[in-house]
Amino acid sequence: MRGYIIQGRTYDYATSRANLLKALEAYGAGELVHPWHGEVSVVVDDYRLRESMERGGLLELDIRFREAGQLVEPTASADTAQGVASAASSVRQALKDSFLSAFSPTLDEIDKVSAALNDAASLAMEYLGLPQSLIAEGLAHVQGLIATPAAFFDALTRLFGGLLGNGNKNTDASALPGTAMETPSRAVIAADSEALDRLLGGGAVIATEAERVVRDTVAQVVVVEAAASTAHTDYTTADDALTDRDAVVDGLDTIEPAAGDAVFQGLAELRRAVVTDLTTRGANLPRVRSVILPCVTPALVAAYRIHADAA
Repeated sequence: MRGYIIQGRTYDYATSRANLLKALEAYGAGELVHPWHGEVSVVVDDYRLRESMERGGLLELDIRFREAGQLVEPTASADTAQGVASAASSVRQALKDSFLSAFSPTLDEIDKVSAALNDAASLAMEYLGLPQSLIAEGLAHVQGLIATPAAFFDALTRLFGGLLGNGNKNTDASALPGTAMETPSRAVIAADSEALDRLLGGGAVIATEAERVVRDTVAQVVVVEAAASTAHTDYTTADDALTDRDAVVDGLDTIEPAAGDAVFQGLAELRRAVVTDLTTRGANLPRVRSVILPCVTPALVAAYRIHADAA
């Protein structure tokens, strides 16, 4: 736009000039009253002025405006799902250290440990509510590593981590030869607490310390991997998120008594992370509720009556 200030009889040229330049130099957006576009919020890109003192004072300005956008304050939110993944990673390492310090089967115990592993894996799949056929080939590979504890633990973690879709280098199911798995649609499918109790030795005859360590480790690994899988599960309703939260918390509470100090601390942190994550994400999701209609009603009419929105 081009504008002018001309010395007049009713106002002071110098004061008008100072007021206009002050407005042009002011920080932020201002209101421009445009002859065709009306009131517009603008910022000044730049301006040029030509000034002459002839006839008492004349100021000519060429001003380039730009329409102002809205000032949006930056927002930040905690990545609660990443907190779960990080806590699960710490627990895995603590579990491995604890396992390696406690697991040292003799040669004549290998067969018993293998049988204990097979029984423990069956109960773990019952806990998850999944058929054992999903891990049959992978389990055979894990059993072949019993004599090498570190490789055995890593393979066991990959077995259940891969089953639950935990996509990281420590739980990549593709690293297990001949393993055919499907990723379940929910983080915790059934969370059968009775099966988990039996896995931890309830009612079972455990002849050796190595068998007990294997059963406890399988229980801890499957619960930790179930907890870790919630971090990358996209829930559609708050009910699903809160159901998985409660199932994971119950599982962690069940395995904690069998854990050493370092593992116990990691499990407590994982528990806190899962509760924070699923409570936070669940709060932003729709809830499921039951409605009994008094008669046969078209779906759109029912939706409008219940939600005041037919969409």
